[in-house]
Amino acid sequence: IWSYRDVEVWKTKAHWLVDRLAARWADAVTCCSDAVRQFVLVHMNGQASKFSTIYNGVDLKTFGSARAASRSELKLREGGFVIGTVSRLDEPKKGLAVMLRALAHLAGRSGMPDWQWLLVGDGPARDRLRSLAVELGLPGQVLFTGMRHDVASVLPVMDIFACPSLYEGFGIAIVEAMAAGRPVIASATGGITEIVVHGDTGLLVPPGDAAALADALATLLTHPDQARAMGARGQARVRERFSIEMTVQQHQQ
Repeated sequence: IWSYRDVEVWKTKAHWLVDRLAARWADAVTCCSDAVRQFVLVHMNGQASKFSTIYNGVDLKTFGSARAASRSELKLREGGFVIGTVSRLDEPKKGLAVMLRALAHLAGRSGMPDWQWLLVGDGPARDRLRSLAVELGLPGQVLFTGMRHDVASVLPVMDIFACPSLYEGFGIAIVEAMAAGRPVIASATGGITEIVVHGDTGLLVPPGDAAALADALATLLTHPDQARAMGARGQARVRERFSIEMTVQQHQQ
């Protein structure tokens, strides 16, 4: 069994030639989303019946009932809304510079409630993102936590979960956030559109569009009841479609 886990845009023709040759020895090829499956089929020219979609799954017990970390522990201000992102700091793929520009748009709007952005993760773009936050006048609004191993405890602190990726094969962090009952704002790209139902469990925006991302954030910040209802529906969707038990069962079959 062979598996594709992302939209591998970096691969050259030579890479795909090797993949096509090697795939002859695979009995089955699993893909983590329909978007990844379609992307791979275009490049592989292989037997479509070999390729199937099995979504990634999460442990609902871990992400549905974890103890929430304290605001003081995370160095957040008391009161106000928390916009959160859990991501490897890898640019441009993860769209985190786009997110910072969207937040700069948001900071310039009148009538917005108090908010902060909690960015959980580490990676090669960390220093560039910190510098951009200062350049945009956002250092007091943005908190970089660095690498953490207690994401299940950090998610309940977030009022909104944002995933601004420019491309994404699936988006496991989104599923984890939904399992924790968080409403999601994300880019309408790749496998993300198979997870988030626009207007029902969150809002989808065009990838790379900072203005649209700012508008979506403003919508949920100013309509917290709507945001909470989206979070509850998202949690129910994860139970139905993205549990780790379901992923295991499909692999067994």
